[in-house]
Amino acid sequence: MSIFAIIKKQYTTQSEVSDLMKNAYDNYKFRSLAAKECKWRGYWITSERFYHLPACRQYGYDRKPQFNSEIQNIHTLFRKEFAAKAEIKSARIFITGDDIYKLYINGDFIGEGPAQSYPFAYNYNCYDVTDVIKAGDNVIGVHVYYQGLFNIYLMSADNLSGMIAQLEIEYENGEKQTIVSDRSWVCRECDAYTSSYLYGYQTQFSENIDISKLSKGWRDLGFDSKDWQKSEVAARPYPLEYHLVPQITPTVRHEKIYPAEIKKIDGGYFFDFGKERTGVLCADFKGKCGDQVEIRFGEELDESGRVRYQLRANCTYQDMIFLSGEEDFLEYFDYKGYRYVEVLGAIESLDVQSVYTFSRHYPFTEDPAKFVCSDEQLNKIWEICVHGVKIGTQDTYYDCPTREKGGFVGDALITGLSHLILTGDKRIYRKFIFDLANTSRYCPAVMAHLPTYNINICADYSALVPLFLEEYYRYTGDKELLLESLPIVEGVWEFYSQRLNSDGLIEGVKHMTKVPPEMEPILIDW
Repeated sequence: MSIFAIIKKQYTTQSEVSDLMKNAYDNYKFRSLAAKECKWRGYWITSERFYHLPACRQYGYDRKPQFNSEIQNIHTLFRKEFAAKAEIKSARIFITGDDIYKLYINGDFIGEGPAQSYPFAYNYNCYDVTDVIKAGDNVIGVHVYYQGLFNIYLMSADNLSGMIAQLEIEYENGEKQTIVSDRSWVCRECDAYTSSYLYGYQTQFSENIDISKLSKGWRDLGFDSKDWQKSEVAARPYPLEYHLVPQITPTVRHEKIYPAEIKKIDGGYFFDFGKERTGVLCADFKGKCGDQVEIRFGEELDESGRVRYQLRANCTYQDMIFLSGEEDFLEYFDYKGYRYVEVLGAIESLDVQSVYTFSRHYPFTEDPAKFVCSDEQLNKIWEICVHGVKIGTQDTYYDCPTREKGGFVGDALITGLSHLILTGDKRIYRKFIFDLANTSRYCPAVMAHLPTYNINICADYSALVPLFLEEYYRYTGDKELLLESLPIVEGVWEFYSQRLNSDGLIEGVKHMTKVPPEMEPILIDW
């Protein structure tokens, strides 16, 4: 019997999978709420490394190394234990972090965020955690990541890092309890992650992980954190640098996806997840301390049938994992885009049946739109396109989940409208329009991709703004947002109309003094 057949026989339901192995993702359910205004009683907390640093927001016209911050690739863990009473009626937590946070309560993964946004309109999230708060002792764990690279994926390279959280509990008797981020939280930098490569347009660090340095159990009650530091209540950046606003979209949704095929190969195992996935790889290992495992990811196979881990998208998806000698659970922090995976090296330590992708995408339902025809090839094309829209919509409309991981105005027209038609969900389109409006603070012509510190303004993308607003209105009838967005369109026209020549064509475009002429193209292929 093949390995895959054994797995199919054993893992017949998700509940059976959860019974076989336990980790932070086993009890996952989508708890994200539409964030409402929070009256913050908590404080922005950070680590000692970032406490004294002045914000150094850079703006540039290209993703160049000189725009990166000196501090890069920093993982910081925060935790707070607290006691709750019995008969909890409701519990919700408001939270945000910079650049990215992952939230855990009592060891369970709750969610990640925020959707990237400018500091002057920085998003925070809200989760319903009624089912995870229990009478007695509880613990909140937050993993905050600061990347430090200048790109179109994260609002980083600015020395701004930290988090703020506020847990509000209401009891059946009407009593209320609030847990806030303050100096009673402890923190520790995690040095388990190192890097060998930069991906794409210096979009992401590769992740070599030394599992022995992961502070195993830090998300759970009873963990010994006596050697951790007290969190610093930041003089910067909140409220000086940030204006916090509720994120109008839910956070990304996650799901476990198990391989469609597993097979033994020379030196290891091969996993096929059936189609392109966006997410992190998870697996159980049990080997000797220092045992080394090589993991390769790819979107296609080479001529010999092996994973092509040097992607056409300028990403070398090759990571080294070092085992602790105990029972190890491997989980990546930042996500990749891939279909195929190879695990090589100390393969006798790998529990093959435990391997899965913890995928992520914006909440997606295909109910509003269906397509079926007698041409099977056309049906397959439809399925591919729908899947592309699904995984290409994260916390905004992404160009791709590999080399760029950023949102473009062109994607709002194509992917955005497709997503709107497929799902009937207009919230993320509204958020993109608000993000676009925020870029007019830099130039009335608006940015070509956003949100980002990278200044890139293309006349052809600016010209798409009236078109996708008109299409949005046609599908939603949202007159209020259309009227609210009218100044954006007028600003685009006011800027470019002064560059019209006698033939009614745009010439001599100059957006900003920081942007050289060669970075101000006008594409005509639209």
